[in-house]
Amino acid sequence: LTAFVGKQPFGEHPQYRDGDKNNCRLTNLFWGRVDRPNSVITFEVARDIKRRLQDNEPVKQISETLKVSLGIIKNIRHGTAWLSA
Repeated sequence: LTAFVGKQPFGEHPQYRDGDKNNCRLTNLFWGRVDRPNSVITFEVARDIKRRLQDNEPVKQISETLKVSLGIIKNIRHGTAWLSA
């Protein structure tokens, strides 16, 4: 995508117009934000998780309080998900 469309904008990731990750035709690809309606959590929840992590709230407590997986919280903490939150 970078070679044909341009550099990846901050906070955006490759997206598929038809939702099919196996359809990698250039006409189906675009840069876009991850916080789409079909995301597991919303932008606001991701921002709340980041705030709680900065306040040193235990990951397990965040998970139980917000009803989200430990994996999502760890990805946010390590910067592999929701960079824009």
